[in-house]
Amino acid sequence: MISIISAHRPERHKFLADCYESLRDQPGAWEWIIEIDGPLYQLASNISDDPRVSVDYTGARLGAAAARNFALSRATGKFIFSLDDDDILYPDCLSSLAGALEKSQLPAAIGNAYRLSGPDQPLLAWQSHGYESDTLYRRGEDIPAGAVEANKDSYGTHCLASCSVFWRHEYLLSLGGWPAITGSEDSALLARANASSAILHPDIDVLIYREHPEQESADENILRLRRRSWPLIKKMLEDG
Repeated sequence: MISIISAHRPERHKFLADCYESLRDQPGAWEWIIEIDGPLYQLASNISDDPRVSVDYTGARLGAAAARNFALSRATGKFIFSLDDDDILYPDCLSSLAGALEKSQLPAAIGNAYRLSGPDQPLLAWQSHGYESDTLYRRGEDIPAGAVEANKDSYGTHCLASCSVFWRHEYLLSLGGWPAITGSEDSALLARANASSAILHPDIDVLIYREHPEQESADENILRLRRRSWPLIKKMLEDG
């Protein structure tokens, strides 16, 4: 069983339909655990009527980390994947990631992600989006322990799609779930995991990350907080 977790903001409901369409026909056993970050509202019937979908809500805006962690408390799968409510999955990606991780002793896997800035724009591979560091990681080669922190220090970015990490459930719980570092929840979690372990990096296309005005990373204040987050993450890594 794969548990897909989504922290969902009600104002982004128009993106949820495409997200569900990309998930609906994924093969294998899975559950979609949606935690509405705010008050409860009625989701589209094709989503809420799917028996594989579970919906709960925080009642107040608590942020992505808290919403995901409440969803994690309801997860029953062996593997956990956090899916942003505005992203689109590639066909068969979840079962492919599960198969790759089953053959490995590593605690997590990270696949390929692509950015889409508009309906008429080309897909951009994550590593080549505005960076001159495409060769930091080679497709299909594992991410060595400590590489996330080292590359962030050297290049100002770890150049990985931290939104496409596929976790072993027990290991994710051992890390305490997602840290409440606004704007850097995924990066902070990935850096902590990679501090002591390599990360599996199979050549699997996982998702399309859609850029749009309603997303958190388009908010200037969120971007400001993201820039402030790395010194905090570094301290967390130093303290173990």
